[in-house]
Amino acid sequence: RVHGGIVISIFAFTSVFSSPLYGKYLDFLGMKQSYIFGLFLCGFSNVAFSFLNYINGLVFFILSIESRIFQSLGISLYFTASYSAVISECPDNVNLAIGMLEFFVGIGAMIGPPLGGALYETLGFSGTFLVCGLGLIAISVLAIFIVPANRVGPSKSGNLKDAIKLPAVHITVFTSISAVSVMGVLIPTLSLFLRETFYLSPFEIGLMFLAQNITYGFGSFIVGRFCDKKGYTKQVMLGSMIILFIGYQFMGPASWLNISSSLVLTGVCLFITGFGIAGGFIPMAQDLIGECVRGGMPDDISTYSLVSGIFVAAFSLGEFVGSFLGGMLDDYMGFPDALSVIGFFPLVAAIMIVSLLVYRDRTEKI
Repeated sequence: RVHGGIVISIFAFTSVFSSPLYGKYLDFLGMKQSYIFGLFLCGFSNVAFSFLNYINGLVFFILSIESRIFQSLGISLYFTASYSAVISECPDNVNLAIGMLEFFVGIGAMIGPPLGGALYETLGFSGTFLVCGLGLIAISVLAIFIVPANRVGPSKSGNLKDAIKLPAVHITVFTSISAVSVMGVLIPTLSLFLRETFYLSPFEIGLMFLAQNITYGFGSFIVGRFCDKKGYTKQVMLGSMIILFIGYQFMGPASWLNISSSLVLTGVCLFITGFGIAGGFIPMAQDLIGECVRGGMPDDISTYSLVSGIFVAAFSLGEFVGSFLGGMLDDYMGFPDALSVIGFFPLVAAIMIVSLLVYRDRTEKI
């Protein structure tokens, strides 16, 4: 289980460091080139991973880690280029555009498990990753002819250090990490809890996961559209953090509530918190751009590319922290209290957002 957790978490861990670098140098690499090469690298790594089934022992473990690292490098490059292209092409509708992307990510999350299970039952371990890898390679080749050229000129100003100096950027990034971490904590813990507590079948467990994925997908579109029309990105993130804090106290529920576990309560909390995750993550890009420009960085593609890298890194870090810390806490204190502890991350984020809003309100009046 420890080795498996390392192989799974190394993907997100690698993306945390690679995505900001991609965002910084995307202007030199070119969006189309990065998009295509990222897809190809991920596909090639999946093909290589499919052959590891014929290797055993320590060599299998080491090669699995290496393969996952290259998968992460590829998919991080692809996502950074994708988000940067969307932000640069839709500067007035960033939240809606990203919301649409995340809507389809949600659909992929819904289709992926049953499709992967069907492929695994039909083709086995090697065949599943081989088909997926070859499919990605085919898409990367097709993208050469379909994706329009969009090479960005060298940036004259604006870099990662400039963004890191801004306190509001840290608050926005921590808020988004908190939103994703509460989703990541369920990856290694929820299925075991549902099976041992409510004796659900694998299919029924999949439906429970589906509850949060559906609301995250549709919530991404709704949140994106609302933020583009009304603004209020920080207020939306604040409300979402409160939803997540409350939802994750009752999902178990936490032992301090003295409430018995209920399948209905768990399902309702999963359904509601999907909207909270969308509200905590989708406004991040537009909010970061606003904070960076407010801090003196240029309102151009150099900042957009940098924000795209931070955007992908925040998602990966949240996924890593949630799954890694959630698994440890689950072993130590059980599923309900593990969720309760992770649920305090959004509460801290909410306090940080309120503090920033109050500070700005007072300084602007002065």
